[in-house]
Amino acid sequence: MRIKNKGLLKKLLRNEGYNRIAIWADGSWVDVGTGYAGEQSGDNPEIYIQRSFHYDLTTLEINALVAKKETELNR
Repeated sequence: MRIKNKGLLKKLLRNEGYNRIAIWADGSWVDVGTGYAGEQSGDNPEIYIQRSFHYDLTTLEINALVAKKETELNR
């Protein structure tokens, strides 16, 4: 599955205007912040991107990160 709205995702990653991004199996994603509790209702994202681990990235690093997460999504 391909990640939807990759351009917007990359822009968000570049501007570091997020705390945690959740990506679901259908390729949709959303900035869930630090207080996401959807797992309690069974709405489990496949992948998270956390700013604390992915900050101060170059454009090439952001492109590689998004490609890596898309590969992980397809496993």
